[in-house]
Amino acid sequence: MEREGWDVSFCEAAVDDLTHRSIRNADLVISLGGPIGAYETDDYPFLASEITLIEYRLSRNLKYDP
Repeated sequence: MEREGWDVSFCEAAVDDLTHRSIRNADLVISLGGPIGAYETDDYPFLASEITLIEYRLSRNLKYDP
C-alpha cells in the first residue's frame, strides 16, 4: 500500500485509542481477525471500542475491510 502512495499506520485495538479522529476518519480501516469472538466483550473490553468504530464507519459509508 505504501508503494501505491498510501500513508499506512498500525493500531493495536487492545492498546490504542480507537476514538482518535485519525482512526475514525481514516481513508480506509482494515480490521484483522483472531481467535476472539465479537461477543466476548466481558473478557476483552477493548472489543466494545472496536465494534463502535466499525459501526461508526459503516453508518457513514466509510471504507472498512474486515
